[in-house]
Amino acid sequence: MAETALDVAERIRALLRHVPADKLWLNPDCGVWETPRWVVKQKVGALVQGAEIVRKELGGVRRILRGRAHARARASAGPTRC
Repeated sequence: MAETALDVAERIRALLRHVPADKLWLNPDCGVWETPRWVVKQKVGALVQGAEIVRKELGGVRRILRGRAHARARASAGPTRC
């Protein structure tokens, strides 16, 4: 099952405790090549929607969701489902 937009937004908020919003890059980086396309579509959609939720909370910071989050910050936010 794919994450929901609210799940993704929660993870982004956790990352923002460690990484400034203008330095945070997010991307789908795990198992996409072996995952059915319909699941990938749900995951990527949730990633985009989750970023939009947090952008609105931050007043529209555009640089969120431009690529990868720093590995140390991702690890401190807890494991992700792939």
